Order: sequence, then C-alpha cells, then structure tokens
Amino acid sequence: FPAPDERDIFTMANGIPVVFERDALFPSLSTTQQRGLMARWCDDNQDCDAPSTLASDNPTRQKAEAVIDWLRGEDQPAIDGSLPNPPTFRARETVLGDILSSGPLLVGPPRQLFDDDAYTSFKTTHKDRRDMVYVGANDGMLHAFDAATLKEQFAYLPEAIYPNLSSLSDPTYGRGNYGKKAFVDGPLSASDAKFTAADGDGGWHSVLVGGFGAGAQGVYALDITDPTPELA
Repeated sequence: FPAPDERDIFTMANGIPVVFERDALFPSLSTTQQRGLMARWCDDNQDCDAPSTLASDNPTRQKAEAVIDWLRGEDQPAIDGSLPNPPTFRARETVLGDILSSGPLLVGPPRQLFDDDAYTSFKTTHKDRRDMVYVGANDGMLHAFDAATLKEQFAYLPEAIYPNLSSLSDPTYGRGNYGKKAFVDGPLSASDAKFTAADGDGGWHSVLVGGFGAGAQGVYALDITDPTPELA
C-alpha cells in the first residue's frame, strides 16, 4: 500500500465525491456520517446530538478526525496535536481488512459486444486500459489494485457503512463486546453501459456495482472508465 498520506481514498459527502482525509472533511459529511466516526465516544455524550455544530477544537470531533487518519493507515494518529497515551487506536499488521464474501473482480479493457458504432469507438479509445483488480473488504473500503503491480490505485468508502466505522479503530475490536463486523462485504460485478444525456455525461462508460453483504443495506456504483480517477 502507498504511505497513508499518499493513498487516494474518496467517499461521498451529501451526494458529492470528496477526498477522504482529515483536512476539511468532517464539516462536509452528513450528520449520520459524522456520528459514525464519533460513535466510539457517544455514550452519554451530548456532542453526538449535533455533531455538525462542533468547533474544530472540540475533543470528540478531534477523536473522530483522528479515526479518519487511522483508516487511511496511520497507526496512532495524533489527537489535538499529541499522541494519545495509552494508545487509543487498534494496532494492525496491515491496513487491508478481512476479505470474505466480496471476491476479487478483474476488469480490463472493454471487450463486450454491442451493435453500436459509439461502443466500437469506446473500445478503441480504451483498448490499452490497465487491468485492475477490485475487491471489497471489511475495513470499510472498496479497494482498486493495479493487476500487474498489486499496488492500490484508489479506495472508496460508501456512505452506507459509516454507522459502525469508528468501531474498527477500537483496541478491543474483534474481542469481547466488539466482535468483528461486516462492511463492504458483498459481491462485485462490472459492465459497460451507455449513459443518456440526462445522466449528466452521455456515451459509453464502464461501471462497477457492489453490495455490502451483512455490512449494510443497498448497493453502490462507480464509474471505472478511468481506473485512476482524480477529484477536481
């Protein structure tokens, strides 16, 4: 995996794709997402009643923002500029979580058969697209790896898994009251699809669709036409 500060991780915040990193992320998240990052510290804590109103120096918000750093791969992220003692976050051997019900999916250049001149042009344009391996994991993320190097190209945190997200960082996770939980634990599929102008960007695209298994209800979909996306 790339270093924590070099990973390309994104999520959705109120319907808008955003980079998943501590700087300026927390205020843009929905109340449900904010509470999910704070949940470890929400017992009898009025801060969790209105997380969107919390100032940047609020201790509970600072812990939630440290969870963001931990999920990115920091072993013991700082809280209010200081390393917590004793450690507040679970030690891990790897940032990649358990992969159970979401098998890896290999996606290469477009190869489907559609009787459409526009699709023929689409295949030509993307004939050299790199092979990618996509897999969901119980670390809260869909991971996208370069099939040749196995280096992570990007990761995605769907909105639906936020309610239990902070539990991953608890030092007792997987033991006692914090038994392991499912997150992005459903099967994946991919296909080329023709968008209409009403979709915002007409023409052919490659689309990945995934589920959560026992992690959450719903599905998510990503446009993987360009497997190395950059957020504007």
